[in-house]
Amino acid sequence: SKDKGMAMAKMHSLVFPHGERLSTSLKFSRHSSEDRTLSALDKIIISPTAKPMMVWDSLAVVCVLFDLLTVPLDLAGFPMRSFFGDFMTWFGRLYWTFDMLFGFLTTHENTDGLLEQDPMKVIRHYVRGYLVMDLTLVCVGWSETWSSSIVTKIFKLLRLVRLVKIHEDLRRLSDMIHSEAIVLSIRIVETSVLFTGLVHVVACIWLAISAGTDGWLTHVADHERPVEKYTLAFHWAMSQFYGSMEVAPSNYVERSFASGVLFLGFIVSTAFISDFTSSMTQLHMLHGQQHLHLRVLRKFLVHQQISGVLFARIQQNALSSIKQHQKKVPEQEVELLKLVSEPLRIELHFEMLSGHMCHHPLMKAILEDDPWLMRQLCHAGATTVSISPGDIVFSAGELPTVPKMIFAVHGCMEYTRDAVTYQDLDTGDWASEHVLWLRWTHHGMLSAVNACTLTLLDASFFIEKTSCSKLLDFSLNKYADTFAQNFNELDPQDRSDLTSYSTCWDIMKKISKGRFKTRKTRNRLTGVLDASLANAFTNKFIRRSAE
Repeated sequence: SKDKGMAMAKMHSLVFPHGERLSTSLKFSRHSSEDRTLSALDKIIISPTAKPMMVWDSLAVVCVLFDLLTVPLDLAGFPMRSFFGDFMTWFGRLYWTFDMLFGFLTTHENTDGLLEQDPMKVIRHYVRGYLVMDLTLVCVGWSETWSSSIVTKIFKLLRLVRLVKIHEDLRRLSDMIHSEAIVLSIRIVETSVLFTGLVHVVACIWLAISAGTDGWLTHVADHERPVEKYTLAFHWAMSQFYGSMEVAPSNYVERSFASGVLFLGFIVSTAFISDFTSSMTQLHMLHGQQHLHLRVLRKFLVHQQISGVLFARIQQNALSSIKQHQKKVPEQEVELLKLVSEPLRIELHFEMLSGHMCHHPLMKAILEDDPWLMRQLCHAGATTVSISPGDIVFSAGELPTVPKMIFAVHGCMEYTRDAVTYQDLDTGDWASEHVLWLRWTHHGMLSAVNACTLTLLDASFFIEKTSCSKLLDFSLNKYADTFAQNFNELDPQDRSDLTSYSTCWDIMKKISKGRFKTRKTRNRLTGVLDASLANAFTNKFIRRSAE
């Protein structure tokens, strides 16, 4: 109708105020050979957080650590002459050559915080960024195959600049780790390796400038092995950051170098110590707070003379909640989200929750007919909660104070009624839909088998918002009447808090005037739920006798 078209246009202007949807649709209208080339490049753009790229970047860490060890030693006159050394040298040359080529195809975050998908922008970003450095270092690496002069050895030190890229790879890896303790541990190890590598480089340069001159090496015994000379140099390099030793400069070159290292050591040691101390303090506080909270909980339970079985259950539940908190940060603890605009938070909640709610045919139909209504339901009408193993979501005979429909997001739950256990509820299932349409008292008990995440839809908010919508292509009143009628026709022993997929599907087909008759429409409606999955969902609720 005309009113519906105007309402949809208004909604489009609210959700896409700058015409993003239009530009997206036009992006695929390409006909020239150049546009066809760009379309082909779209398919090979690589995300830096993809698993293959994470494995590829982990090889970069190995190559950089090998260079950090061998390049300074080669400059000091102690090259690694072995099969392993030759293999790693050639592997590094080939790796960095291909890595430079992958750099043209690896996307990045744009100013909006999204991964850039435009191939030309990805290429320009790499050309303006790391291309010059990568090309220079690759050329230096291949030049070593025909030249081994002192100038080439000095230029080899430039390969250590790749430590900057390794730091970015470790930052991306840390972003994917849920445990704060592991992230802090990685940071401590990274700081320790960088400090040891810096001392190693200084020690090798100290050896190099003293070789062949009347320097400090002439004051040590001539029969000392290279290992002993290196350990002396490493000890001296360490003493420039903290401590002292008996080796001293013997000429102006060594003294100038020693003065520069001493000044560098003052600055670097301060930075490393502050970073190391900060990480250790955060790690200590993280574990200290957990132990403090658990100790307070134990003291409270002991003071209240709680029985041993309940004591253990409460403590285990607290430990499980701590682990859940480490894996998934609650939204209320993200301070920056409070500064994000309301429209963006609506989109955030919609993307977080709609995928789980739309396993239900009714919710999927609401999303198709009135996307803005679904956004309101996700933003203000739905909440996410986490429960621990053994927690009871509701019990038989319980009258819900705040009626809410339950969607299973993660984990497994078990529904029991009258000594009969139904099949477990897994991801994508739902329970207690009855609270949306009926004055409901729970008929059974729903409990968590393991750690679960649930989405709860407030029944009052749902009725208030859906009753005002003029875009729905079906009647919610008819859905409610049909739902109640089907429930009343069930035998008392067959009534439960669960509704099968086929029941909801049949109700939608009955009230939608032929909208759900064809298989094509059914697949479009259910999204990820195809016919086989729908049948499996229906068969889940066949009751079995409890042991």
